[in-house]
Amino acid sequence: MANSDVGKGKDRTWGSSARSSGGMAYYGVGDGWCFSSGAFADHVKLMFVNGATLDPVPPVTPIGMGKATRGVELASLDDVDEVQVADWMRQITSRPGVGGKKK
Repeated sequence: MANSDVGKGKDRTWGSSARSSGGMAYYGVGDGWCFSSGAFADHVKLMFVNGATLDPVPPVTPIGMGKATRGVELASLDDVDEVQVADWMRQITSRPGVGGKKK
């Protein structure tokens, strides 16, 4: 995936806003968090805050990450649908984030 558009888009689209919690790194644009990722012994998680608003909705509803969070769990790079992940990234970064400053 090193040569993918998904990786290339990261620096342009998401900036460097990040925090870590429970083995997951959270990333945001503007005034809130929009997605998180984490690498574990047997899989990688990519979760979208407010992922229930994405089209199509990602298949995984994680426990303890909020009612609207959705994402994917990948056992190998072969499981990555780069076109779909890039589309979800474009969609989620165009929506308001969560946990930002109150106006």
